[in-house]
Amino acid sequence: MALPASAAASVLFLGSLAVLAAAGLAALLSNETLLFPSLGPTAMLFFARPLPPENSVGSTIVAHWIGILVGLGCLLAFGLREAGPAVVKGVTPSRIVAAALSVAVTAAILRLIRAPHAPAGATTLIVSLGVLTTATQLVMMAASVVLVAVLGWALNLLVGVRVPWWPSRRSTEGNEVGEQMPVPWRPAAAASGDATRLFPLPQGRSSEGSPPPT
Repeated sequence: MALPASAAASVLFLGSLAVLAAAGLAALLSNETLLFPSLGPTAMLFFARPLPPENSVGSTIVAHWIGILVGLGCLLAFGLREAGPAVVKGVTPSRIVAAALSVAVTAAILRLIRAPHAPAGATTLIVSLGVLTTATQLVMMAASVVLVAVLGWALNLLVGVRVPWWPSRRSTEGNEVGEQMPVPWRPAAAASGDATRLFPLPQGRSSEGSPPPT
């Protein structure tokens, strides 16, 4: 049974608050980078859409880790590891290519391994834009993702939701990661039950706006 909107909003509010406050407290106590922007949408997903295909503990962790590695790879490939953050140094052609490529590669890899998690696109941008680049910062990012994912799993248990550690692959039906989505250039064939229904116009009106014939 679906929760009322007010109850669902309360769970989302309290869960996101608790998870990100814990990550922030850990960052404060350790003086390390354990709080960064893409944790926000991850926390929201854990309490707004906690079940596959949108979310699972394993896909959350793996997706962010892949985003970190891909972002780092793009920095190294374009010689930007020591270039400083783009928000301070400005955007260059090589930075634009590195940023766009990092998101594209991350998205493709996540599709191939069937671990969709959109916030990982923000994580890879944080790295490829030079915001967090040192080895310590990247390790702390990876650790923070684990902390948030485990806390999200534990807090969901308190409200009776068991977030899986990894999405089940036994079911062949559905559209878990877009396998049944039509390609953009080929229109999808509509099933008979999907056809648009035609409803009769209210009595006294015609399709051309003129009075009905007597």
